[in-house]
Amino acid sequence: MGTLSKIFIRTQDIEQILIEFEKYYTIRRREILDDAKWWYYFENETIIISQNYNVEWVEIEFDFQGNLLYLYDEFLRRLSISMNSIILLGYYQSTTGVGRVAKFEVGKMDISIVQLFITSKEKNAIYLVDNFGVSDDLKEMLHMDFSKIGDEFSLIDYNFIYNFFEKFGLKSDNHMASNSDKYLHIEKLK
Repeated sequence: MGTLSKIFIRTQDIEQILIEFEKYYTIRRREILDDAKWWYYFENETIIISQNYNVEWVEIEFDFQGNLLYLYDEFLRRLSISMNSIILLGYYQSTTGVGRVAKFEVGKMDISIVQLFITSKEKNAIYLVDNFGVSDDLKEMLHMDFSKIGDEFSLIDYNFIYNFFEKFGLKSDNHMASNSDKYLHIEKLK
């Protein structure tokens, strides 16, 4: 059990991403480490940037601070404009079943699918709470079978997220050996 929190930007320009971060957030420190350590700047937020999964995409790991799944949407929308690129987001918390996939492209959020665990007196279940941009073509492409917000829904998991990424052109290219992975850790002040 655990959390998958991945954002990928189709670009090779990590420096430009750092410039964009500094436009919107107060950044105190930057350090390159051999391992991803999400807890590294424990008093503030640790954001991890790497290019270990695919040479054509930069990966960013955010802390969604207790399932605040829309927390970085405006930043990602603006980043997709400045980078003139596509951004893919995948989040899944296996303990609760909370999950989200989203796609931003040049200033627009094209897709957002969210499932949440909701408790009520009658029933505890995972429900579809956002299906923005879901077309029949997308349903077919991702092998999705659902219709509307409020339906019971537990499709988003690790496999679904990586399938979503692959359908939009992102898959591991194994361009780096695991012993040469590098992770840029950024301390974002809260």
